[in-house]
Amino acid sequence: MIDLAWYNEAAIMASTFLGLTVDWDGSLGSDHAMLHVEGNTCKPSPGDNQKLDFGFVVNLDKSEEWTKAFRERSCTFAFQPTPTEAEIETEAVAFMADIHKTNEEIFCKRRPSHPKAPPWWNAACALAAQNLCNAQTTETQGIAQARLKGTV
Repeated sequence: MIDLAWYNEAAIMASTFLGLTVDWDGSLGSDHAMLHVEGNTCKPSPGDNQKLDFGFVVNLDKSEEWTKAFRERSCTFAFQPTPTEAEIETEAVAFMADIHKTNEEIFCKRRPSHPKAPPWWNAACALAAQNLCNAQTTETQGIAQARLKGTV
């Protein structure tokens, strides 16, 4: 039997499952690794003041601008020849923060789906629609329209 960890787009967008880790010691000698994942299947109550993060609408036309902004913000961490786990974790957190700050600076925040939106409309559809809205020329509009149609 093959070990599988199931994640779907809805679970990822809602941050339902977090912290997937592989535990060889916990697998009790099996050739299959034990997988641990933390799950939260309860929806927050309407009174919760949780701010949901829907991510960003990535605009490929801004890739050079994003790269430049990221390089200006981010600095390389000087690792020792054998870095400690704590050093690696610290650098990973800083790296992710730099990516997030650059995304906030360059890209538009993704808005939540409208409650009456079709259930099949996903992030890829939204991106294709955004690209169509951003198209400047007749040629790029035609290409973007075809891509939206293909995505839908």
